[in-house]
Amino acid sequence: MEKPYYVRNHNIFTSGNMLSYPAGGSTNIYMEDEDGRAYYNFEIIDKIYDNYVEHGFIPIIELDFMPLDLVPDSKDLPSDWAMGRDVGHESYEQNKWKLPPKDYKKWQQLIEIFANHLYERYGEQVQNWYFEVWNEPNLTNYWLGSVEDYCKLYDYSAEAIKRVNKSFKIGGPATSDIGTEFLKQFLDHVTSGKNYVTDEIGTAIDFISFHTKGAYYVPRRSYGHKVNHQSPSLAKILNDIRSNLIVCNEFEQLNNLPIFIDECDPAVGTIYGVYDNPNYNICNTEYYPCIVASMIYHILSLSSRIQMITHWSFYMEGKRLFEGNRTLMTNYNLHLPILSGLKLFGKLKYKRLLIETNQIHLPIFGIATCDDENKSYQLLLFYHVDDWTHEDIQSISITFKNIPLENVLLKHYRIDSNHNNPYVEWVRMGKPDELNPNQLEHLKHSQELKLLYAPVKYKIENNQLKLASFDLPSHSISLIELTNISI
Repeated sequence: MEKPYYVRNHNIFTSGNMLSYPAGGSTNIYMEDEDGRAYYNFEIIDKIYDNYVEHGFIPIIELDFMPLDLVPDSKDLPSDWAMGRDVGHESYEQNKWKLPPKDYKKWQQLIEIFANHLYERYGEQVQNWYFEVWNEPNLTNYWLGSVEDYCKLYDYSAEAIKRVNKSFKIGGPATSDIGTEFLKQFLDHVTSGKNYVTDEIGTAIDFISFHTKGAYYVPRRSYGHKVNHQSPSLAKILNDIRSNLIVCNEFEQLNNLPIFIDECDPAVGTIYGVYDNPNYNICNTEYYPCIVASMIYHILSLSSRIQMITHWSFYMEGKRLFEGNRTLMTNYNLHLPILSGLKLFGKLKYKRLLIETNQIHLPIFGIATCDDENKSYQLLLFYHVDDWTHEDIQSISITFKNIPLENVLLKHYRIDSNHNNPYVEWVRMGKPDELNPNQLEHLKHSQELKLLYAPVKYKIENNQLKLASFDLPSHSISLIELTNISI
């Protein structure tokens, strides 16, 4: 929609070798010398945010995870392995990064120095960025402290951020879909609890965040055994959001705060793919952009407080072609259909228009927008069914009304099993593990966002334009653009 993308990443404080690995990474921003004095390394940090700024992205910065040198010196951790015997897994990587800090004042100093470094390097634009404390602290997957420990971490983080610049935005708690009780306790704390830093009542908060997922495939990894067919559930996603909104709305003093659903995904399973569970194939196909379109459509009607959703995507190394991970691209930098879907959403404008439909019993929906200044209209249609094996085709008739133009040029884009879909083309090739130059060229051509048919000129009569019927398959998206032309 001609706005910059917001980008949110894990592991900005994680210790390690400063290289990436599937679904993780490390920056080594924080270390201590032998006397316990802190020193800081911004080498990787600067590369990350320089890249974001260069491309016009706006960061949502997770303040996580716990650096090695801030982990408590002695802490009993759940473990089923012996140090030195499980090659590749160290105690820090397995669990210690999930712990509260050994010293909250040192954590506060880390946050303050980090935020001040960003401010000095990138200037006033940092006031448009967002700082979020941790990720899904209601789950032991990410946090091994208590709710109270998290609230303490939040207070020290907020104090540090606001010291650097009171206009900097901080929030949380980025709880998972099942984290409503944690969310409630956190909002109780920031509104009426005793601040761990100031001893006053309440803590600064500029936004509220939580997450939702449409499916938890069981098992995530089948080890070769047969796996039952499973699909994401749009109803689950929407019910998760409604449950969390109910909690947020209990705190009237926070009703002015925006809400971010900053993980909003059809399925859990970042590092898993089709070789672990064949249901992850949805990430390769036209199904994925279609369910994302449906999520966005329905979320828009839930609450005006929801001002942002983010959709998780990762860069995976050492994978095979169309592995089925949650990414925008596969090997050879080939685009997946989800990327084309996001490009179609990017063509929508800011002013939303009314749609009347007689498709009462079919899950076919649309979003219509216009650009008054440039005299253009956009209609995004999609036919989503949760069952990714469902096959159907519906005939669609469209009439544009109240179009104050004389002549328009119509462009029709389509994502389905035969259009803008490199995965289908790869399957037709026989699923080769490696591509020769001709195959690569063909797949790169198939990923380019192309029209369903050549542009058509129409004359508007009585401010209306009725289009000939066309077919819309299940799990497909159509974008129709009307632009003003002179003949």
